[in-house]
Amino acid sequence: MLFHIRLYDDPPRPLQSGDIYRATWLDVEGKPAYGVKFPNNLDWFTLQSASNCIHPLHKGKLHTCWKVEGTPPLITVSPSLGLPGYHCWIRNGEIVPG
Repeated sequence: MLFHIRLYDDPPRPLQSGDIYRATWLDVEGKPAYGVKFPNNLDWFTLQSASNCIHPLHKGKLHTCWKVEGTPPLITVSPSLGLPGYHCWIRNGEIVPG
């Protein structure tokens, strides 16, 4: 099942699977951060570090474990995302379960 990502500057509550929203509180070095709501009800953020990352965000300096390409909401993220209880890819604005 694909979940099409919908972009919100000011997201409605509650968020639904596939919603992407600006996460201005996570912007780093002028780079905008976005949050994505997943079917397991967790949020993932484009500029967050992976749990197994050896170069975490440190003292406000930009480091990201994922390559995010495209213009929201049509983003592609690599590598895949491993969230608790859910594995997927984001490809051209679609959440593709793994």
